[in-house]
Amino acid sequence: MDCKYKKEGITACEIIGIVISIIVAIAVGILFSAGLIPVALNLITISLIMSVVSLGILLFSLYTANIIRGYNGFYKCVCNFARFVLTGSIGTFLATTISLTIGLAEITIASTIFVAISSFFLVLMIVALICLLSCFINETCRREKEDC
Repeated sequence: MDCKYKKEGITACEIIGIVISIIVAIAVGILFSAGLIPVALNLITISLIMSVVSLGILLFSLYTANIIRGYNGFYKCVCNFARFVLTGSIGTFLATTISLTIGLAEITIASTIFVAISSFFLVLMIVALICLLSCFINETCRREKEDC
């Protein structure tokens, strides 16, 4: 997809997402290593499902954006945030798959690291979807103001 509306560089939403993800990953890693997250396996499984759903949303958005060519807010938002959503979704999928593979029954250094990495990418994916949705809303409202 040729994104002529793509912004150059990283957006403020992406920076905020990365910072929040790092903070949450550190907190989750500490809590998991202290044994304060007893349902980590269930949370990792839910994260895996969420990553697959996020990839589905992204694929649907890309397909729809290719059908609706030309300048419109939907196409612009997909161009600006598709790579951010893709990074969060693929990262979540891979990290949770590895976490489920190594097992989380025992609290080891490897399981703690992969739980922290999984939480990093999960929060990144959620923030990316929020950024995409926020862009859709902003572009829709901007278009309505221009029509008045």
